[in-house]
Amino acid sequence: MRSLFSTAMAMLVAAAAVSPVHAADALVGEWALDASQCATTRIVYTADGRNEAWLNDGGWSKLSSGSYTHNGAELAVEANGQRDQLHIVRLDNNVLELRNADKARMDQIGRETVSFVRCPSR
Repeated sequence: MRSLFSTAMAMLVAAAAVSPVHAADALVGEWALDASQCATTRIVYTADGRNEAWLNDGGWSKLSSGSYTHNGAELAVEANGQRDQLHIVRLDNNVLELRNADKARMDQIGRETVSFVRCPSR
């Protein structure tokens, strides 16, 4: 299960976000690195500006939670005392692609952007 936890935490770190949130915001929903991971790990953005990392290990457990703001292509995420500034490269109904403003963070994960797919509701 360590790899699932590591994946969920990497997703949360990659998805760090700044601005008022609205229920109609395309960001609101549940996301995973790919469709096959929707069953086990998810990053959630809520309409009230919360973000959460969830893991399913026989039942859904919240691993982490924080807040976010979203203003145009800028996203700021704060969780576990850490704040990340992200740039939204792509956001549509099914794909969220992010670039962290901190190049060192992107170097840690070994790519320039991180893409997520929208998961169906639990």
